[in-house]
Amino acid sequence: MDETQCFGIPYPECAPPLTKDASDIEQFRDLALGVDSAVQALADRTTEYLTAPDSACMSGGLTAAGRVQDLPFSASVFDNASMVSIPDGRLRIRSAGWYLIGGWVRGTSGVAAGIGIRIQPTLNGDPFGGGRHGPGRPTFAGASATDDVAWAISTYLNVDDLVGARTNHSDTAVLSVTYAHRIWATRILANV
Repeated sequence: MDETQCFGIPYPECAPPLTKDASDIEQFRDLALGVDSAVQALADRTTEYLTAPDSACMSGGLTAAGRVQDLPFSASVFDNASMVSIPDGRLRIRSAGWYLIGGWVRGTSGVAAGIGIRIQPTLNGDPFGGGRHGPGRPTFAGASATDDVAWAISTYLNVDDLVGARTNHSDTAVLSVTYAHRIWATRILANV
């Protein structure tokens, strides 16, 4: 029995010299099973790569002094691939591939002119991604000035990579800053 070139689905055919019909119910059964399998595989790939790719979002908060802070992410906002790792305070990658990752940080310091917060993604605890994003600028006037900065990059990530974020500001190291922050990741291309 011949098979289709694209999906390898068997199809009924006549016996040579193509004068009598040799197809029978077994060949039609094989055709039906082959089509069913190919359609299910296509539906599974469509779900995984187009309609529900690996995605997660975490949020967190912190009040601390110091110019450099590794931001802890302590709450799941969304997770369809078990990527949220509360014990690590980071996103743990479950499937290798290209990801679009990003987030934002809001730092309230009481410095009306702002403190120039910058944010940098971290991979397994080390900065990566082409430098710091920012600086953030105040969004409110007055004694409760708040710096806001957002970031986004695309990068290749491996299974079990931990993705987080780190801030840095240019004000005094003893200044106490209250941070609110979020991080997200979506796989945009599977490991091909």
